[in-house]
Amino acid sequence: MAGVTFAYRGRPPPVTSQTPRSTYLLFSLPLLVGLAACGSDAAVSDAPPEDTSALGASRHHLRYLAMNVGNADVRGGCTPYEDKLCAADVSQQIRAYIATWKPDVILISEVMDEPQLTRTIFESDVKRGGDASKNLGGPILPDVPAKPYGVSCHASIDRDTGLEDAAYPMDNPKGSHRHECVVYDTKKFGLRSVGHVFGSNADAWDKTNCHYDFTARSADLELLGSKDEHGEPIVITAIAIHPPSNPISSAQKKCRMEEIGRAWSTLAAGKKRVIIGGDWNTQRDDELQVPSGFHVNYSKGQHFTFAPHDDEYSAQYILPIGNWQYDHAFSNFGTACTTCGNFYRGASQDLKYGSALGDYDDHPWAAHPGLDHRQVLVDLAF
Repeated sequence: MAGVTFAYRGRPPPVTSQTPRSTYLLFSLPLLVGLAACGSDAAVSDAPPEDTSALGASRHHLRYLAMNVGNADVRGGCTPYEDKLCAADVSQQIRAYIATWKPDVILISEVMDEPQLTRTIFESDVKRGGDASKNLGGPILPDVPAKPYGVSCHASIDRDTGLEDAAYPMDNPKGSHRHECVVYDTKKFGLRSVGHVFGSNADAWDKTNCHYDFTARSADLELLGSKDEHGEPIVITAIAIHPPSNPISSAQKKCRMEEIGRAWSTLAAGKKRVIIGGDWNTQRDDELQVPSGFHVNYSKGQHFTFAPHDDEYSAQYILPIGNWQYDHAFSNFGTACTTCGNFYRGASQDLKYGSALGDYDDHPWAAHPGLDHRQVLVDLAF
């Protein structure tokens, strides 16, 4: 979530062990005081039965990670960069988490800029005249030959001209920037096509009230070497979503709901197998607008159709804004796989409920301090 600054108490736990829940100290939240509390009911639609025997009758498995890596962290000095990921030590912890849990697909938001996924970037990479020695972090992705990752990010487009900002994207306040991406294992998937949604730009009201660089990215990924029951290629549409931040005005809420609606209608509609997840910045379930046919993989403590854990918060702060359940993941195919750890690093990586939120249910927080959101990890069988 951009535009806020936090300080934290406590030390970052190792990402490969169980992580204790942490305590936060709110440092400065001038833009978010007075927000309404989240609703308490998880949005469940057409929930499938659970698969608790690895793959059972299913032939395929998928582990995906939905993760906001932006770090509203006073140590990193990220405010000039919209609180995107800009701290080297935080990116190192994220990289270690990914290398440990080995997700097949990553739905990622709030990277500083696309190159940060695969190399170290400096201020001079994103701003003309920037400090060439100021390390903003990266690479986020581990360099593991057995698990090579491909990257699909949208371009940074000027909302007025439609032209691409090929260099120094953060210099353009009217640009969409390059913050949301889909990452995929190139040994398991091939990239077929892509899509994107930027902040609303339909009329003058939108340009005045809706930030253009809250975006969503989709990628159609073909499961290599596999066919469905009709002999057709198996294609999974992966959508990384990050609509406008929790509002201090009805206009901001309108912008968010409009963008979420377009993500469903333009990126997900008509697609047979869809995973969609990330930081939705929502206050209420109706803002999610989950279509019929989609079911919860993780939402506000609800893991598939398992018993909900109402005390799980993906963004948790001390007063005045309290605790938030911003991060959600949905799919229109597959079942929860609770014994799929054997496909990664063994039974120790089984997800007891088919999904896990960082810092809960014995699952580590990917990076703390430094991340103001906990990540969602999902195991699907299909």
